[in-house]
Amino acid sequence: MGSGNEVDLMKNAAAKWFGLLLLLPAAVLPAGQADPWTTLRVPGGWKDNERFAKYDGFAWYRCFVKFPESWQGKKVQLALFQLNNSIEAFVNGEKVGAAGVMPPDYRAAYNTSVRYPVPAERIKDGQFAVLAIRVYDQGGRGGFKVAPALVQGDQAMVLDGPWQFRTGDDVKWAAPEVPPSPTEAVFETVVDAATVAKASSSDIGPLSPPDALVTMNVSDGLKVEQVLTEPVVRQPLQMSFDERGRLWVVQYLQYPDPAGLKVVSRDKFWRVVYDKVPPPPPHHFKGADKITIHEDTNGDGVFDKHTTFLEGLNIATAVARGRGGVWVLNPPYLLFYPDRNNDDVPDGDPEVHLEGFGMEDTHSVANSLCWGPDGWLYAAQGSTVSGRIVRPGLDKQPVHSMGQLIWRYHPETRRYEIFAEGGGNAFGVEIDSKGRVYSGHNGGDTRGFHYVQGGY
Repeated sequence: MGSGNEVDLMKNAAAKWFGLLLLLPAAVLPAGQADPWTTLRVPGGWKDNERFAKYDGFAWYRCFVKFPESWQGKKVQLALFQLNNSIEAFVNGEKVGAAGVMPPDYRAAYNTSVRYPVPAERIKDGQFAVLAIRVYDQGGRGGFKVAPALVQGDQAMVLDGPWQFRTGDDVKWAAPEVPPSPTEAVFETVVDAATVAKASSSDIGPLSPPDALVTMNVSDGLKVEQVLTEPVVRQPLQMSFDERGRLWVVQYLQYPDPAGLKVVSRDKFWRVVYDKVPPPPPHHFKGADKITIHEDTNGDGVFDKHTTFLEGLNIATAVARGRGGVWVLNPPYLLFYPDRNNDDVPDGDPEVHLEGFGMEDTHSVANSLCWGPDGWLYAAQGSTVSGRIVRPGLDKQPVHSMGQLIWRYHPETRRYEIFAEGGGNAFGVEIDSKGRVYSGHNGGDTRGFHYVQGGY
């Protein structure tokens, strides 16, 4: 043990450090460390708040509701709308429902709306109940797109307003001691249940294409025109123009689950193991994807002639015309459909030029075929799939890859190459007038990755 002076110095130093720690603002707490309770508005995402803009993980929302006397002994439901994360809901500490899958096998309940019964014993006239919602979000905005609601018959309580919010995770937060008269995150107003579906200005419901166009805001000097809409095209994933000005569209209608395959396992990164490898067309498992051609026949800027080139495809992601036919990227295969007379009808069954593109995650499969100025076909591979690429009849050993990259293929020489690796969850390939290759990212705010041959 040191001298008395040394001990005093140590105590003073510790006190100063402790004081500094107490003065640290909550905004600099490490991601994942629980912040104290604050209030956030619902609907809304926690990432809309600068303090939580980079936070992924567990968080809790909590509010206090006073059930009206007329609801006693009647069927009451908790309604949650358009969920895009995983949640568990509690009333006075009792779990009433869940959506999605929590870690370690996280799976978000994408665009899911649910209703859960509230136990009758939790509905007590004149007393406040605690509604707590445990949320796990990874990569999204966090929070709620639409305000939750409590529904009883033709009445509802729309929970639109400030809620208590806290990052971190502790199931004890589901059942706090309820003050007789809470002063924040309080709801007790009853409205007509017909308003629930429109409870949030962000939930205006589906619009017709013309009505949707009216709601768009663009900067001065820019104009948006509709040239092709539902129901003619749905879930378009890739589009390209041919030499006649026609628009070719890949409609990703089978997404997200391949036809004919059974999921054996799924990890926390959404990577799936299937029970088999799907065979290529024409003996494939028929899906809902299709490739369509759209033409403006009268020059008014609107595509009025629609032709289906292929249908029944199963997780088809890209199309490119050239070399006497049409190239279709349909993981795990790169296919070539001959069409030597350009009548938009395949001359026969497709030829398999490459196989082995991973299908672990249909958010990340190989995508975005386009021709380079050097005569190669370029495309992308996303972040949560692998590649074991072979040229049928030529290769004994595959070319292995893991994750995001740009690859290319030369139809005449039959060469397959990994052009460059890295980036985000690569979706899209663009090549500028100087031959520079770019790709995007189908999530977050990062865009415009520039790929240099052989680089990462």
